[in-house]
Amino acid sequence: MIKKMKIKIIWFISVFWMTNAYADNLKELHSGFLSPPIDGHAQTWWHWTSPFVTKKGITADLASMKAIGYSGAHLFVTGSSPYPEGHYPEMLSQEWLALLEHAGKEAKRLGLKLGIHNCPGWSLSGGPWIKPEDAMQMIVSSEVNVSADTLQKIVLPQPETRYNFYRDIAVLAFPDINTHEKPQLEADFSINDPDKILDHDQATFIRLPIKEKDTEAVITLKYKQPFEARFIELSFGEVHLFVKGKVEASMDGIHFREVAAFDYKIRTDLQSPKCIRLKENTESFRYFRITFMHRPYRVWMTPVDIRLNDIRLLTSSMIPDVDSRNSAMEDSYSFKPFVSDYISDGIDPTKMLDLSGKMLPDGTLRWNPPGGNWTILRIGYTTTGKCNAPATLSGLECDKLSKNGLDAHWKGMMSKIIERIGYLNVLKYCIIDSYEAGGQNWTPEFETEFLKRRGYSLRPYLPTVVGYVVGKPSESARFLYDFQRTVAELFAENYYDYFTELCHKNGLLSITESYFGSFDYLRCARKADIPSGEFWIGSKTPISCLYRSAGHFHGKKYVAAEAFTTDEKQGRWLQDPQQLKEYGDRAWAQGISKLISHSFVHQPYLNVRPGFTLGRHGAHLSRTNTWWKYGNGWIDYINRAQFLLQSGEPVVHILILSGESDPNKYTRIPELSWAGYGYDYCCVDDLYDYITVRKHRITSPSGVTYSCLSLGEEKYLTKKTLESVYHLLRSGAVILGRRPLGSPSLSDKADEYNELVEKIWGASKQGEIRKIGKGKLINSTDYLSVMNHIGILPDVKAPAGISTLHRRQGDIDIFFLYNDSCRTVSQDIKFRICGNKIPEYWNADKAKIDTVALWKREGDYITIPVTMLPQESRFVIFHPGSVPHLFMIGEEKTRKKNPSGVSAHIVGNKVRLFFTRPDTVVVTDNNWKNEKIGVSHVHAPVDISDDWQVSFPPASGAPDTVHLSKLESLSENSSDSIRYFAGTATYRHPFVVTEEMKGRSLRILLQLGKVRNIAEIFVNGKKAALLWKEPFSIDITDMVCLGNNMLEIAVTTLWVNRLIGDLRNETVVPETNGWPDWVLADKPDSGVGQYSFSTWKGWKKEEDLQESGLIGPVRLEFVEVR
Repeated sequence: MIKKMKIKIIWFISVFWMTNAYADNLKELHSGFLSPPIDGHAQTWWHWTSPFVTKKGITADLASMKAIGYSGAHLFVTGSSPYPEGHYPEMLSQEWLALLEHAGKEAKRLGLKLGIHNCPGWSLSGGPWIKPEDAMQMIVSSEVNVSADTLQKIVLPQPETRYNFYRDIAVLAFPDINTHEKPQLEADFSINDPDKILDHDQATFIRLPIKEKDTEAVITLKYKQPFEARFIELSFGEVHLFVKGKVEASMDGIHFREVAAFDYKIRTDLQSPKCIRLKENTESFRYFRITFMHRPYRVWMTPVDIRLNDIRLLTSSMIPDVDSRNSAMEDSYSFKPFVSDYISDGIDPTKMLDLSGKMLPDGTLRWNPPGGNWTILRIGYTTTGKCNAPATLSGLECDKLSKNGLDAHWKGMMSKIIERIGYLNVLKYCIIDSYEAGGQNWTPEFETEFLKRRGYSLRPYLPTVVGYVVGKPSESARFLYDFQRTVAELFAENYYDYFTELCHKNGLLSITESYFGSFDYLRCARKADIPSGEFWIGSKTPISCLYRSAGHFHGKKYVAAEAFTTDEKQGRWLQDPQQLKEYGDRAWAQGISKLISHSFVHQPYLNVRPGFTLGRHGAHLSRTNTWWKYGNGWIDYINRAQFLLQSGEPVVHILILSGESDPNKYTRIPELSWAGYGYDYCCVDDLYDYITVRKHRITSPSGVTYSCLSLGEEKYLTKKTLESVYHLLRSGAVILGRRPLGSPSLSDKADEYNELVEKIWGASKQGEIRKIGKGKLINSTDYLSVMNHIGILPDVKAPAGISTLHRRQGDIDIFFLYNDSCRTVSQDIKFRICGNKIPEYWNADKAKIDTVALWKREGDYITIPVTMLPQESRFVIFHPGSVPHLFMIGEEKTRKKNPSGVSAHIVGNKVRLFFTRPDTVVVTDNNWKNEKIGVSHVHAPVDISDDWQVSFPPASGAPDTVHLSKLESLSENSSDSIRYFAGTATYRHPFVVTEEMKGRSLRILLQLGKVRNIAEIFVNGKKAALLWKEPFSIDITDMVCLGNNMLEIAVTTLWVNRLIGDLRNETVVPETNGWPDWVLADKPDSGVGQYSFSTWKGWKKEEDLQESGLIGPVRLEFVEVR
């Protein structure tokens, strides 16, 4: 009896504790939703785009950030805007630091936090304090060809040297099979000294006259004797290489046939030679004709006549596009095997001689060739010469592969910043922007690090780094992968990881955008306090699953994005909150939880608008935007939504290896998302260092667990990775993946590797399952069939195009839905929900929570009929409880489900039906009781689109007041002063409410129709709503009275029409050194018709105006409630 009593007491206490815990949990979530904690708020990048910075501008900037709802600003000091002549402090001078200190004091006063990019500009980590020995390094080489038959003094030229810095690595010699006959050169353009492109010297060059559209330049090489050329090597001197062309060969110089083509549209900071394979490489020719053709540049580039440094025809096997295989280029890290018949074997490693100890300091080589012809490579390194940009204070980029580089850089920049404003306790973040610093493939300790990590010496294979094949082609390809992997690991450890370490030592949090370099993006993101990405207006969110995965796997509360960046055409002050919402919502659906707007540009003036810009880049989200004072509705929406997205833990199902041989393929898998499954990526280092198995679930260090691990589409895996896979299988993991083709690494021995592959895959066929230890290996990459096999149900069953995201906080399930399609979706959505829970819509735009009135439980799922407009989003929250609701609404005659014109809502804890047209329906409630409900009459809509009074603000160029007989776009008005208006116009219209409109069961909706772009509504002098997105509709029932009423709508337009209008105004205004005097005097207009000024125009006077103002139709619509 006593024992039973104890059990009852324990049970009662447990239930009581759980009930209270749930109640507290829901209360906390509700409170945070209505008043989000400031740390999770939206923030902004704050660009000081020129040396022209003023204290009054700083104060005004920060005050407007606070007013709109930002929690902080991240400072970037760039050289992106023109500025008036005058004295301005240099960055980091005492005068400049005083401006920064003022910013810190103002931010502290306002309760804002600051971040700062770690160097001037946005790319990447450098400045004038970086010495060449601490800068980014690259491998360079010079080549000498000698013969034992001609005994001579051998002097090895010092390879390309930048910034007067060079160090040797090795001198290597190997038998030479190339012809070295100097050809006769002809060209269809003038060349003063043909030897400049035949001397194998990177310092000499000619220019190809092909910068104009449809131009070409032809060079013909004539040899005395025919020979079998396998490759042509072209050396160019351009960082941005945009050129295409073809190579033709002939025996007689008359009849040519094409043997190769090339097409380059790349960034090549290290300017490595381009080796192009000739198609007919088993035939001899005397003549070779190379045609270089103009290739269109990117819109922001200026075409140039290409620098051609050198041309060589080679018989030896070479590595095509070696700069994409040796970390010389950005974003090129991957294993690139050669097809079996691509090239023949290269240099015999057993015949290669290391002559490093035989060279004197002046380059003289104390060595006599043993016989035959020899190629001697002097291989060393110099700085890449890459500088931080765009900045007014610029210098070399620091070494990214050595901690010494970042130490030197931190001392030169961040230590000075912290010393000056650290005492304010307002500087919280330090940032690395996306990688744009070019390639790096050497550091002084690289050879030692390679041996330690790969287990063999790189020296015999160094010629592959400069383009020669060593051994079999597969051998060279695997060495180059090992070389790239070593570079990538040093990038991760000595740059990105160490950056976070330095931040922590100085009380800062790190924000890093670790992508677009020659490294493993995900590996470089894992130590960041806030992993971050970016998205641009006009394009889908790139590799967003990278940032999400880093956040989920490593337990980061905030996953950030540089948000709303634009280029030339997409920006131009075209953004409004509705458009920005579309892109922000899409980023949230893909896992972003903290938006950092791009960008707020510092405005040194108080009255000049729109003012300074970040060149052509935007969006222009700063205090001089027309709608800025009305933007807090949008920012409040962001802050509430982000609170929910930052709450609880992610619910995900599949962990996918991002790749080992090609680690940066973070493709979205829409069939998984749309089927209701969540997935993350991990890198191979996560596999080695962190993943464990608990109760057959893959477990991350953050505690997030997954049903299975997928090896993705990977074709090549190393032995170390297979050992980790085998260990996880034996520990109970479910792993899906196909048998690899082999190892990408030269470190792995074939017999050991093959034995391990057999242990894992055996003789299994596609789709088969193997039991290994406590786990299962599924030979498949069909995610959906695997999830079905292991019994994992989708979290959400939604129509294609609906992206879903699921988080869980205790017993509360948080779902975010986003309609990423161009069609309205009106369909049932099923949510897998355990226990007795009720659904609610948490409307972040209105700070309003609505209990869902129409839903039903169906087994493991709760089904809700949902209608979502294109790009619409919605939060659906499930929490324990019960509430009356309906199972179904059907038409009386046809019983068609959920007919249009009728909707269910919870009003006063009761279900009510809202009718927008006469109808009769049958409803089924949660007790399976049917009831017929209908209305015979709904008041007809009342159109009020005619006869409006419109007033305009002073100093806007528009008249005080005008009468519009009918609503239309302001841009269609006959008066230029109205057509070009930008700002807030106030529309007024009286209307009458009759007794018939004011019935007890009747609701009155104000429908504004089309609005460009934001509307603040007042009814009878009282604010009704601020509407910044479609539908522009509001219930005004409780604000109207019987009889006469007054409607007032303040509509804010964009800058575009005023910018175009001012360009059309050819009135001359006084200028000083190219700057309008009215701008220099900080006046709001010129006094002769110009009301806008911008450092970047963006528009042309002949371009079309944009729709603007209240366009309508405006109507009163009515809803009968039953």
